[in-house]
Amino acid sequence: MILLVALALTGLLLSGSRGPLLALACAAVLSASALKLRSVEGRRAWLTTGLLVVVGTIVLAWLAAEGHRLGQRVMRIATGELGDTELTRLALWEGAWQQIPEHSFGVGWGRFTEVVQVYHDALHANAKLALYPHNIVLEIALEAGWLAGAIFACLVAWLWVSLYKRLYRRLNLHEGVVFAGFVYWFSCSLVSGDVNDNRPFWAFLAVSVSIVMGSRSQSSAAQSERHAEPNERFP
Repeated sequence: MILLVALALTGLLLSGSRGPLLALACAAVLSASALKLRSVEGRRAWLTTGLLVVVGTIVLAWLAAEGHRLGQRVMRIATGELGDTELTRLALWEGAWQQIPEHSFGVGWGRFTEVVQVYHDALHANAKLALYPHNIVLEIALEAGWLAGAIFACLVAWLWVSLYKRLYRRLNLHEGVVFAGFVYWFSCSLVSGDVNDNRPFWAFLAVSVSIVMGSRSQSSAAQSERHAEPNERFP
């Protein structure tokens, strides 16, 4: 298991993608924070997270010193220097945010470029038009309408809080994996890809809904049984 995790982290670092790296850090920290420090599992999770942060920082510093793309890009952001990728994302998000109030019912799926035109590598001859805002919340709000975007954001927030509370109250390995995956893929969807690209997020969203709603159904059934017991004893 440790070897698989190490291989996955190595591949993530060598890919040069910062979004998944930040999403992984967010998922690790939030998952660890849901575990109580007084428990053995909680202390172990915080220790593992701390070690990952230290090792990750050392590796990023080494990659930057060696001239690797990921290390240089992370250090560039840390020093406040924005490149073409970051500036393009900001322009896309600003354009989408400005257009959302103008289209209450949305512009239609896949029609983002009709209202927002931002080019990747705009200063180069091979500049390409960005087809989506690289933010799933803004994409849904602009293409399907601000009401759909608000409902989607509320659904994500509700699932996030519900799963976190369940994990905090009672440690469950399967639910912990679902929570970490949900946080990871949602974080990725905020900075990269479109509705179709982020299929793993939709899978974790469906599993999260199943877990939360299933637990509520079981709680309701248990309460109904407790209320029905006195009537059964004293007809």
